[in-house]
Amino acid sequence: MPHIVWFGVLAIEMAEKVDIKQPDSRLPTRLLTMPMSPLPPVINKDESFRSQTHTELAQRSVLIFTVLMLSMFALAGAVTSYIAWSLNAQAVTQDEQAVRSTLDARKKSTAATLLDYASWDENYVHIYPAVDITWARGKDKLAGSLLSQFGLDGVLVIDSANNTSYAFIKGTSDPVDALSWIEGGLPAMLDQLRNSPKITYLQGFYQVSGLPTIVSAALVHPNGIDNLPDRSQLPVIVFVERLDQEKLTSIGAASGINQLKAGPAALDNASLVISDQLGVPFQLHWNFERPGSTLLKVMLPLLFITALVLYLILTRLKGRSLRTAALIDSSREALEHSEARFRDVAEASSNWIWETNARRELIYLSDRFATNTGLNIRDWLGKSLEELIDFSETEFQENLYQTPESAGNPKALECFYMDHKGRKRIGHLYFRPVWTEDVLSGYRGTLSDITDEMEAHAHYEHLSKYDPLTQLPNRTYMYQYLKEQLAHGPTPESPLTIFYLDLDDFKHVNDTQGHGFGDQVLIEVADRLRRCMASSVFIARQGGDEFVLVLTGQRQPNTAVLAECLLACLSAPITVDDLEVRVSVSIGIVQAPAHGVIKGELLRFADIALYEAKGAGRNTWRLYDSAMNERLVQRQQIEEDLRAALVRDELRLVFQPRFSIQSGRIIGAEALVRWSHPTRGLLSPAVFIPIAEQSGLVVPLSDWVLRKACLEALKWQEPIFVSVNLSCIEFQRNDLVERIRSILSETRIDPARLELEITESVMLDNAESALALMHELKMLGVKLSMDDFGTGYSSLSYLSQYPFDGIKIDRSFVMSLSEGDTSNQAIIKAIVALGKALSMSVTAEGVETAEQLKALGILSCDQAQGFLLGRPFPVEHLVEQLGQQLALNGTPQD
Repeated sequence: MPHIVWFGVLAIEMAEKVDIKQPDSRLPTRLLTMPMSPLPPVINKDESFRSQTHTELAQRSVLIFTVLMLSMFALAGAVTSYIAWSLNAQAVTQDEQAVRSTLDARKKSTAATLLDYASWDENYVHIYPAVDITWARGKDKLAGSLLSQFGLDGVLVIDSANNTSYAFIKGTSDPVDALSWIEGGLPAMLDQLRNSPKITYLQGFYQVSGLPTIVSAALVHPNGIDNLPDRSQLPVIVFVERLDQEKLTSIGAASGINQLKAGPAALDNASLVISDQLGVPFQLHWNFERPGSTLLKVMLPLLFITALVLYLILTRLKGRSLRTAALIDSSREALEHSEARFRDVAEASSNWIWETNARRELIYLSDRFATNTGLNIRDWLGKSLEELIDFSETEFQENLYQTPESAGNPKALECFYMDHKGRKRIGHLYFRPVWTEDVLSGYRGTLSDITDEMEAHAHYEHLSKYDPLTQLPNRTYMYQYLKEQLAHGPTPESPLTIFYLDLDDFKHVNDTQGHGFGDQVLIEVADRLRRCMASSVFIARQGGDEFVLVLTGQRQPNTAVLAECLLACLSAPITVDDLEVRVSVSIGIVQAPAHGVIKGELLRFADIALYEAKGAGRNTWRLYDSAMNERLVQRQQIEEDLRAALVRDELRLVFQPRFSIQSGRIIGAEALVRWSHPTRGLLSPAVFIPIAEQSGLVVPLSDWVLRKACLEALKWQEPIFVSVNLSCIEFQRNDLVERIRSILSETRIDPARLELEITESVMLDNAESALALMHELKMLGVKLSMDDFGTGYSSLSYLSQYPFDGIKIDRSFVMSLSEGDTSNQAIIKAIVALGKALSMSVTAEGVETAEQLKALGILSCDQAQGFLLGRPFPVEHLVEQLGQQLALNGTPQD
């Protein structure tokens, strides 16, 4: 508002000082250098009418300005009131947040202490099954030191029947029953704590002796004691902290709040209802500062004084404005010629203004000319326009003869000129001829500098077509280039060839070395492609770690030779920051017109060929053929069908028994999934398991197998173990242990009856992560077995590092036993000896002949599995065999 008052005073002073009786003859020239704005309309020459019009305009302007000012003051008052209200509300909100934060901090501190005592082994020994009162009342146990140190009012122990087996209450030695002493539904907290395995402690707000109270409870569950009783039998330790006025004052001080109290709030006090999921709510109230009221006391008087001053200014300004309006017309005739000149230039002007005579010699340059070009105006006056500006004479002459319709919008001529540093600048030249009594007397116009715009446009064009990291053409430019080349019509004699490249396992480089390192690798790959390929080859970055090469014309190298050249070019080590990495590449190749002439189809076919190269082991190339598309469609269909099969429960399990070689008894069974497809018949797991792994369906499929196998095992007459294979994909996720735990809890099977078979590839992918996951699985109580032992590179080292319970010898070693291969016998003998040394069971897979089984017995192998002993069959057959075994031999002794 002070700015408005200052503006009014300034307007009065200017009106007093300006002499408008004598028009300024220099005004037209000064107008040429001022910012252009719309000019007032031409006024009728009738003096009385003209004066009357300006007087009415002045009166109307004053009235509008007065209404506007009143509206602004009203708005300012409303806004000030709203801000005051907002400040008060914000003060209350901040106080509420401070109170809640302080209470939360107090609860967290109490919870940390509670959990320490709940997981204390010595505490458990002296509390369960009965409380050792003498021990509990000792120093640093559950007695007064705990209350004084942590500000508690009571420590209680409640047994499984919700009876208070121990209570130490501040200020009293009388026995206390927790359920009657603590009001607000303590049994609900105890029930939830005992019935929820994932909950370690609970807290809530209750009432004790009419005071709000923080109650914290936790099951006593020591970490160092085995064979704990059922969760429902464990005792509960309870911490009680009453929020009396002394503690509320302390909480208020910590929160920056005055007079924090509990109970109903007074009329002018702020209040807050504190509640939790457990217990009963209570209300706090306090006195709070009102910054908004202070603001109103300051601003409202100031607004009133400002309005009064402005009213006095407007009253004086109105009189002077009316007198000034009557004198305006006296200066209009002197300005009419200048208006015409300025209007012509203003319509064409964009930047700096120039004027020439009929011979195009410069007679005027605006001050902006010197600012924009750095040149001296005086040095150029008298010189020709063509010497300063380079433009097309033909276009200049064409613009001289514009039609009346286009005269108001002159066409811009592209031109060039040099600045004071000798740099070439680009501009738009606007002009029009000047006629004096139908004789051409010169030219007037403007020049608008567009150099920065052109450079920005060129830079934008570059960014829109090129990848900023590798400086290769980007995906958009590549699509445009393909479209143009295909429009030329490639032929068998002059084909168009597309190489679609994808770096193998580049994600691993980013994950291990960081994206900055990965970017440097991509830059080096792009540079190698430029060096390896001819300049006529179009190279683009498709995105991520994908690149596209496009070859056109008749002189194309042999596709296979070029592909091998690319593989060799990119296989050499790449050094970044003294660290050497190797990357390989998979390539999909497609040609037009052999495989089509539509851009989208060609890229899709190249992607399919790339997928085939990836599936062939990577670091190779594949040329597209129609069978690839059919295989991809078939794979996608199997994926969709498998997804539906999991929903419709179309899968089934078969079980292959595992026998003890010494006793000949069935000691376990391996669960194998089978899928009888509605249209394709019985599909081998070798067909749909890889698809499940690639599509992410392996997790729900594995959950189904685990759950089904455990439920079936619960029905068997003998408590033999069931074995289930895990995919290496599952070890790349962080939910494996939780999934196994959930299935064990759901099926309630003894964890010792579940064996998980793991292949060596799990350890090869991420050894440290796999080791941590295996230890977590062992904590669940399940067994771990290494499958296909002996086929990997480092199996012996894995046995000594990982917590396996057993190993399964690969069938390739067992098959040669019947052929008398002494070297394989030695290997099996060594594996058996190693397994026994590490206290692991040893199982031979693929036993198909009696000679093999006899040889395994001689070599002291523990278990055998194979077609000789039993093929995979439905669970009913396994149940029948177990029944026969039980009838013949009875229950085996441990």
